Amino acid sequence: DKDSILAFRTNAWGTRNMGLISEKYHIPTVYSSTGSVYMPIKGEMPITEKFDCTGNSNYACSKRLGELFLVKHALPWIILRYGHLYGRDKRFHGLIGGYLSKIRMGEKPVLMGGDQTNDFAYVLDVAMANYLALIAEWDKWQQIYNIGTGEEISARDAGKMVCEAVGYTGGVEEVKSRSVDPQRFVYDVS
Repeated sequence: DKDSILAFRTNAWGTRNMGLISEKYHIPTVYSSTGSVYMPIKGEMPITEKFDCTGNSNYACSKRLGELFLVKHALPWIILRYGHLYGRDKRFHGLIGGYLSKIRMGEKPVLMGGDQTNDFAYVLDVAMANYLALIAEWDKWQQIYNIGTGEEISARDAGKMVCEAVGYTGGVEEVKSRSVDPQRFVYDVS
């Protein structure tokens, strides 16, 4: 499938190439990864950086391969595993961006499942995490950090918050949850 190949080329092979250059020229690398590498989640909540990583999608597996290449080749590195991102540049993507996009187009937002939970991370907070990683002291490098809030919010509640924030009172289309989404997802951000 075309998307699988693109994900591999970009996230795995592209990161491998960056890792080799980082190693050769001793350039610090901050890698934007994803909490999807933890899927399917094996363990009790909250998710720590010690959880098993296997990935249950092409995207998650390609990001995990990128991580593994960096750990092997790049010096120094920091890996940031983001929670469920939302914000201005995430239009049309994810629960919050999807809701807002549908509402703006005059359509009903789509709720996939509803009871599953997530750790929602605002893009400006993630940008700050990246900045802090770049200026981190050397004892903070060669580590993986979960980037989220440590707050667990259900998809249904997050959708209601979005509707309330923009004054939307129309209905919501409910469909089955996706197989790649975990029932619970919240980070230990300590």
